[in-house]
Amino acid sequence: MITINPIRQNFTNGNIAADFESGKIKLPKLGKMKAELHREFDGQIKSATISQVPSGKYYVSALVETEHMELPHMDKNIGLDLGIKDLCITSDGKKYTNPKIIKKYGKKLAKLQRQLPHKEKRSKNYYKQKKKIALCH
Repeated sequence: MITINPIRQNFTNGNIAADFESGKIKLPKLGKMKAELHREFDGQIKSATISQVPSGKYYVSALVETEHMELPHMDKNIGLDLGIKDLCITSDGKKYTNPKIIKKYGKKLAKLQRQLPHKEKRSKNYYKQKKKIALCH
């Protein structure tokens, strides 16, 4: 597996652009690529950083210059109690259940991690196993 250091591209003459209707982002040297643009923004793109995570996925984070919009002030206060049985309980009495996803994938992750030492280091199977562990995380 080849690890890639994050690549940072600065905005020059419109070389970085995001099209929210078609779900594409334009990057230098790569051109227009399909992307899952999960948050719309208004403003000037200053730079974009492209990085790869251990599971093999690529992410682009864009630095955008926008105007500061102040949120409305409210006089209502709330208290939060973080716990183990329930994820969060508010002072209003509302409870949020703990999803406990770790319990679901714990055994699978332990098995994948036990298999890793049996692979020869820096071999293809070693990197495939590391990718499986990263995906499970």
